[in-house]
Amino acid sequence: MFKAKVVGVGFEGQAKIYHFKTDLELKVGDVVVCDTSIGLNLGVVRVSETDVKVSKDIDITKWIVCKIDMTEHRVRLEKEANLQALVAKMEARKKAIDDSSMYAIYADKDPEMKTLFEEFKKLRGE
Repeated sequence: MFKAKVVGVGFEGQAKIYHFKTDLELKVGDVVVCDTSIGLNLGVVRVSETDVKVSKDIDITKWIVCKIDMTEHRVRLEKEANLQALVAKMEARKKAIDDSSMYAIYADKDPEMKTLFEEFKKLRGE
């Protein structure tokens, strides 16, 4: 018999909490790999650890394999979201510049377009 901690782990799509033995330092919200009856599965610690004496007569038989450090992945996702937002802003700005440039080209060739473009620039404060 040896001393181990037990934590409650939830799995995606399931409301039930399953208990696993661990010798790791874990807190609620940590992502962990668990050795389950159907193989290794990713779960999230939902119930904090409590110290218990683990013996053969306790039905908690499976272990948490390891804690997953999600820090780098979260940084990647944040960078990706920032990149997408920046590209959207640049595309909007590009379109505005393209439109303005095209208006200027048309204004050089068409007197009516020139009048409209001058009014356009005046309203925009250019």
